[in-house]
Amino acid sequence: MRGSIKRFKAGEIVEAKVVELINANEAIVSFSGDLLRVKDETMRLTAAQGVVQLVVVRVNLLTFKLAQNHKNGHVSIVV
Repeated sequence: MRGSIKRFKAGEIVEAKVVELINANEAIVSFSGDLLRVKDETMRLTAAQGVVQLVVVRVNLLTFKLAQNHKNGHVSIVV
């Protein structure tokens, strides 16, 4: 890894590319070339999505939630 993971801050919105779906609730995503296996509790990630936005929930025990963009420019967290 190139160390980009250490730069994450809680509340930050980051973009990741969905590289591979492992099963219904796990995927491999790429953050600027760094690959991470993430758990998708929403079960809404698909490989066809390409780039997704994630909200950093926690840095210690790195945790993300899927973000959803709205036409008015607001972003919400998918629960």
